[in-house]
Amino acid sequence: MSGSHESEPDNADFHDRILAARLDAMNKYALFAAALAFVLVNSALGAANTWTGKITDSMCDKDHSMMATGGKQPDAKDCTLACVKGGSKFVFVSSGKVYEIANQDLPALKTLAGNNVKLTGELESDGKTIKADNLVAAK
Repeated sequence: MSGSHESEPDNADFHDRILAARLDAMNKYALFAAALAFVLVNSALGAANTWTGKITDSMCDKDHSMMATGGKQPDAKDCTLACVKGGSKFVFVSSGKVYEIANQDLPALKTLAGNNVKLTGELESDGKTIKADNLVAAK
């Protein structure tokens, strides 16, 4: 008798069991990898980060050109505060991306409106909202 599989039964049931065992092991590894990725992503999102950018308002976003009169740009702080008083929300612009600020009642938002800041906070799970913990003027 030749061949390396002589001691194994030659039936479909045996091969089905081997295949099922391999698939079960692969599924366990895939589930573990998915769980690990989920934990890593959530811990990265929930961790405090620091960004540099500008405090502005949701109406003007990245610039205040729409509020220009006679070709003159408005003062960024005055424009931001006027827009917020009119119903807009404070936003944070960093690297060209506009983030909503979850805690609009943070006193430093009014103080630093229109200015470049370092914002420390947590990016929420939607990827577009930050809960600000601290704001300081950027140097």
